[in-house]
Amino acid sequence: MKKYDVVVIGSGPGGLEAALNLKAQGKSVCVVALSRQHFGGVCLNSGCMPTKGYLKTAAIYRNAHTAGEFGLDIKPGDIDLNKIKSSVYETVNMLSEGMGNMMDGSGLEFSFGKGSLKSEKEVLVDKGNGETEILESDYIIIATGSTSARLPFADFDGTYILNSDQLLLNTDLPEKMLIIGGGAIGCEFATLYNSFGTKIKIVEAMESLLPCEDKDVTDALKENFKSKGVSVETGTMVESLDVEDGIVKAKYKNAELVEKFDKVLISTGRIPLTAELNLDAAGIQTDKNFIVVDEYLRTTCENIYAVGDVIGGNMYAHSASYEGRVAVNNILNPRSEKLDERAVPRVVFTDPEIGSTGIVKTDEHVKELYVPGIMKGRPVVERADVGVMKIFVYKDSDTVAGATFFGKHATENIHQMVMAVQNKLNVKDIAATMFAHPTYAEPLADLASTGTDT
Repeated sequence: MKKYDVVVIGSGPGGLEAALNLKAQGKSVCVVALSRQHFGGVCLNSGCMPTKGYLKTAAIYRNAHTAGEFGLDIKPGDIDLNKIKSSVYETVNMLSEGMGNMMDGSGLEFSFGKGSLKSEKEVLVDKGNGETEILESDYIIIATGSTSARLPFADFDGTYILNSDQLLLNTDLPEKMLIIGGGAIGCEFATLYNSFGTKIKIVEAMESLLPCEDKDVTDALKENFKSKGVSVETGTMVESLDVEDGIVKAKYKNAELVEKFDKVLISTGRIPLTAELNLDAAGIQTDKNFIVVDEYLRTTCENIYAVGDVIGGNMYAHSASYEGRVAVNNILNPRSEKLDERAVPRVVFTDPEIGSTGIVKTDEHVKELYVPGIMKGRPVVERADVGVMKIFVYKDSDTVAGATFFGKHATENIHQMVMAVQNKLNVKDIAATMFAHPTYAEPLADLASTGTDT
């Protein structure tokens, strides 16, 4: 039996960030990974990176269609998803190979297989070929990630009813597609396939798309979708999905209407990969299958920590990496750092994009600064959609509490406000900042100094 200071179960952003930081501090570390191809987790291999590759292709295709507005005569050709997929995964494979090379030189040890708990200080690794390995460790970090949530009445078949991983591998351009779930994943795939000419319908059970975000932003997104031919139905639930002769028939709750689609994307959220971890062996508690942790990311077993999607919350790759660092600091110096997620950037790569951080709701303590339609020179000359920019501040101090943007480059510009929230800057500090002209960020200074107090 091999003995380590720390064993990390999972090789996504949270697990690898924790492992690398521990190794840098001189600790002996073993990472349990399903395979070398799983380094980087969902984000690198079947999430963030391939999705952004597809979205870049979609943006180029959209720009070609609007080139005439800029005096150019460009004729876009037909869409070949097989070629696009090859191009996207060429770059993803480059990143994956780079990640593998980095791990080879990291000094970390790896045990490939499926990890689970044998006891409070033992990890059992099932190698998948009838062989097992037991790793002993003073501390354990669980970072096994999540997978797509299923609907109780319709499982994924990979051809007609798909999750996001499966849709990334699709090479058949559908004429009509239903997207169940209006969160970030659903909205990004709606942007992608609408750009390629697919007729899209989004159905969201809540009363708005991206229900945790600002209403003006989500309303603007909904209207923008509609202007591009995307049908959006909020407050609506699908009751059944039936595949007949290569067509999916969708029936909605409390309605007689049955619609036909070529494909259906189910993007109703993600569930943690905790079922096969044997958490009971260490007395680890869960809540709706998510691992319960305290403010130091410690589970109900004092020497076992958990980070990333398995604990719920924001469920972003960058959140997982941050949580990995927090867990490491608390392993090295118990109870030395509390989790602080006040300024987590929340980004959605629609067209236009959405970027938010901190508090984006008003109440008795928080007010918003908002000038509808605020724009500067660059968005005008680039013929960009009129967006939304809001700053939220605490009434008693004018300290920045949060911000939300809907517009071009919103996912980049939001980081200025992330720094403001993280460092508790006064809104006057934003007003006094010199922004370059012409940029998409420069309206922030005007907004901070002259925004309407609502």
